[in-house]
Amino acid sequence: MRRLVILLSLTAMVFGIVAFQCSSTEITSAKLYIQQKNLPKAEEVLLKEIEKNPQSDEGYYLLGFVYGEQGKIKKMIESFDKSLAISNKFEQNIIDSKKYHWAQGFNKGVALFNKASQQQNEDSTIVFFDKAIETFENAILCQPDSADTYKNLAYAYMNKGDYESAIIPLEKLIEIEKKKGPGSFIGSSEGRIISCLGEPDSKSITAYKGLPEAKLYSYNNLGLEIFVSEGKIVGYTILDEKKIDSDMFPCIASNIADVYLRLGEIYIDKGQLEMNKYKISGVAKDSVTAMKYYNKAVGILEEARSSYPEDGDILLLLSNAYIASNKIDIAMDAFKAGVEKEPDNKYYRYNYAYLLLGDEQFEAAAEQFEAAVRLDPEYLNAIYNLAATYVKWGAAIREANIEDENNTEYLEKFKLALPHLEKYVELEPDDAPVWELLGKVYANLGMETESMDAFDRADTLR
Repeated sequence: MRRLVILLSLTAMVFGIVAFQCSSTEITSAKLYIQQKNLPKAEEVLLKEIEKNPQSDEGYYLLGFVYGEQGKIKKMIESFDKSLAISNKFEQNIIDSKKYHWAQGFNKGVALFNKASQQQNEDSTIVFFDKAIETFENAILCQPDSADTYKNLAYAYMNKGDYESAIIPLEKLIEIEKKKGPGSFIGSSEGRIISCLGEPDSKSITAYKGLPEAKLYSYNNLGLEIFVSEGKIVGYTILDEKKIDSDMFPCIASNIADVYLRLGEIYIDKGQLEMNKYKISGVAKDSVTAMKYYNKAVGILEEARSSYPEDGDILLLLSNAYIASNKIDIAMDAFKAGVEKEPDNKYYRYNYAYLLLGDEQFEAAAEQFEAAVRLDPEYLNAIYNLAATYVKWGAAIREANIEDENNTEYLEKFKLALPHLEKYVELEPDDAPVWELLGKVYANLGMETESMDAFDRADTLR
């Protein structure tokens, strides 16, 4: 599903080149050509300048300026770096120039992204996303620590369908956000506090920096006080440096839970693709590669859960990553924790039940599937697997008592499965395998007419 980036308002920067001073003929000519907007001639004479004088800091700076005006951002950066390697005389000019071209590139990239999203033709969409990607990549060359640019670049890749290429900008975005320290969360929403830190030791109302009534969240165990006004964090006080955990600041400062989720999803999808290859090829290398991606998903999502312990989507995806990487016991604990924290989350109930069923903990599995169905009476997967749990439970009882012909305990489990199978085929009447299973249950319960009808229905659907 296509997602639009937020169009940020960036102030354009105006800057010029240094005034004419006593310089070489090439430098003087270049400045004149630049003023005349004759950039090819300016480039030509500046290349002569640095050939004659490899230590020309101004020559490299002006050449970078010209490359920037020509849209040759990579060459611009290279020339600026060479100027700064000689001296810092033009450092401020270079900083201003980079900021200018970053702002230009960012805004242009957003415009191209939005244009790509509006195209009706797939080929045109790809063309505009490619242009947006190139523009964002150039903007990153100018401001390598711009989190917003990495985010937009990643979303451009994902909207294009190139998830592999989105990995690096998503990883970089997380790296940048994790570096945020105290004070970086000023302006974040009040909800981020409890989401990241949990409930405070106390809440109160107090005056703060001219605000007569600010909320005060006191975390004595963390050595921190946070002040809130009109739903936004307006300040903080560190009470004890020794208690401060720097990992909490990125969480409060910016909600990048979505970034963690995107990256986790990509790793899991890549792992699934490799595992599918392995099932066809039988080549062990494909299986090893799949597990590498699954383990990467586990790693990034464990990190995400540490930063966002209250985020249900992260817990759900992490649990699926555990399952994919054969960490079933850990997954079981994760879903159990999810159920305890969000008992009304049908997906937690279902996934926990599914694991319990796989472990043949039939009673516990049935309890969780029942809860999922109560939460959503038309939850097809839960309805079917609840029925399947009772059928497997009954079959296990029959197998355990195979020498006792008088034992009919298993039939009680089949009876419990029956209404759920009937409910399933009512909601999904064209599922032949379920009609066949229903026919077998009817047969075991001595309901011959119903059994024949179910088997006939299964046959007609095949």
